Amino acid sequence: GANMQIEKQELQSARTVIESSNVLVAQFETSIEITLEAFKYAKEKGLVTILNPAPAKSIQEELLAYTDIIVPNETEALYLTGIEVKDIPSAKEAGMQFINKGTKYVIITLGDKGAVLMDKDNCELIPAFKVKAIDTTAAGDSFIGGISVKINFSNLKFKSHDFLTFHTSKIKSQNQFFNTSTTQNFNLFLIFH
Repeated sequence: GANMQIEKQELQSARTVIESSNVLVAQFETSIEITLEAFKYAKEKGLVTILNPAPAKSIQEELLAYTDIIVPNETEALYLTGIEVKDIPSAKEAGMQFINKGTKYVIITLGDKGAVLMDKDNCELIPAFKVKAIDTTAAGDSFIGGISVKINFSNLKFKSHDFLTFHTSKIKSQNQFFNTSTTQNFNLFLIFH
């Protein structure tokens, strides 16, 4: 799509927006080269970088070195690491591949099972609240958006007992998610102490 047409001059013109931000989120609907350049600039300016490796494709190791948080789902984790994530030990094995290449935190989303959260010293499964999913369109994007707006940037580190808490309401469709009354009932907190 159009995102793959982004060129360096467009990234240059976005520098003011990047500088005024706290976090930069990217996914693989833009070129790896543009994402890498954006993440390098974001890190120069002290931003937190979050990578959503979707749709899954090979990642340059250099990009992982500029990634604070990577958020693959099980399918993307399998594609990128060759490891089928089915439990905490397999998630830890997959996550360590990202961490060993420079990523600070890994969140592997597991659908209705929740998410595995890890850094180099900690790994735990945070269960999801049970909801009746009616439309999962943009679920990963919404999850990462929630993380991005609720992150505490002052002291980014892992603290397992309060790293992530989900509270979700029943969301019937992607359009309903953006309805004000629904978003008031949807809280997703990612707290770094």
